[in-house]
Amino acid sequence: MISIGRRVFENVKSDMIVHYGKFNVRGLCVAETIVLVGSGSGDWIAGEDCVVIAERGLVKLGRVDCVKAYLLGLNGRVIAGNVSTQMGFIKKARIGNLKAGLALIGAETIVSNAFISNAVFLDPHVWFKAKPTINVAEYKYPALES
Repeated sequence: MISIGRRVFENVKSDMIVHYGKFNVRGLCVAETIVLVGSGSGDWIAGEDCVVIAERGLVKLGRVDCVKAYLLGLNGRVIAGNVSTQMGFIKKARIGNLKAGLALIGAETIVSNAFISNAVFLDPHVWFKAKPTINVAEYKYPALES
């Protein structure tokens, strides 16, 4: 399913969902590949590969359950209540609860509660509201010189 413009998804199950524009996900949206680019809101998305890009505004999701999750804010922000993933890339996002095997965390990211096996920090501008549970942490940004 490929769509452009304004769209409401209501309890959708498909092989692939690709949408560009304003969207609203009511209930559960399940697909092997989910690509949402633009702005909008949603209750729950689940799949193998999930790409959510906030291009011109805010993307607000209640729950994201994906094997690979890419949550990227470009000109907007991604807000997600609960994110559960084996591998996630998160940038310019605000996450309530994050459970991840591997998390690549970029700039301007705020996480309330984190349970991460391996975390790779790509930028120093990452905030945790509560003390995160991280087994292994790597820092891939250049050292700040004074």
